[in-house]
Amino acid sequence: AVNALRKSDERLSLAGKALYDVMYDWDLVSNKIYWFNKFEESLGYEEGEIDTSIDGWADLLHPEDKKKVLPQLEIDKDQGKILDYEYRMRAKDGSYRFWQERGYPQKNKKGKIVRWIGVCRDITEKKTLEEKLQHQIDIVEEAQRLANLGAYNLDFATGIWKSSDVLDNIFGIDADYNKNVEG
Repeated sequence: AVNALRKSDERLSLAGKALYDVMYDWDLVSNKIYWFNKFEESLGYEEGEIDTSIDGWADLLHPEDKKKVLPQLEIDKDQGKILDYEYRMRAKDGSYRFWQERGYPQKNKKGKIVRWIGVCRDITEKKTLEEKLQHQIDIVEEAQRLANLGAYNLDFATGIWKSSDVLDNIFGIDADYNKNVEG
C-alpha cells in the first residue's frame, strides 16, 4: 500500500510538472500552504526557507501586486470564487518573477470552504516578450507619427483591412468607417 501511494504521488508530481510549475493545497483551517513540485526551489530558496502560511506567501508578493491581490483574495475567499491571478513573486536574489495562479475551492460535507487546490505557472518569459513587443510597437507608432506615415494590412481572404491611427488621420478615416475592400 505504501509503494502504491508513493507511485501515485510520483504520477501526480510528474503530471503537475508537465502542466504547471507548482501545485498547492491551501488548508484554511491551519492556514498553511502545502506546495508541490519544488515551489521554493523555483524562486531560488532552499527547502524550508519560506514560511508555509498564507502570510509567508504574501511576504513574497511585489508591493504593488500585494495591494491588489490580497484584498481580492479576501473577496474571492469569502465568496468561494475560483482564484485567477497574475502577480510577481520575489526570488531569493531580489528579482521578481511573474506568476499566474488558478485555484479551486474545496468544501467540506457541510458546504463550508476548507481549502483551495491550485496551480501556479512562472510566466516571466512570456511577460518579458510581451513587454519587448509592446516597446517595439510603441517605437513604430512614434516613428509613423513623426514621419506622418501610416501603415495598413489587407486580409485578402476576408477583404478586411486594418490601418494605423496615423494613416486614418491622414485620410480622415473615423472609427466607424467600414474597413473592407467594398468600404
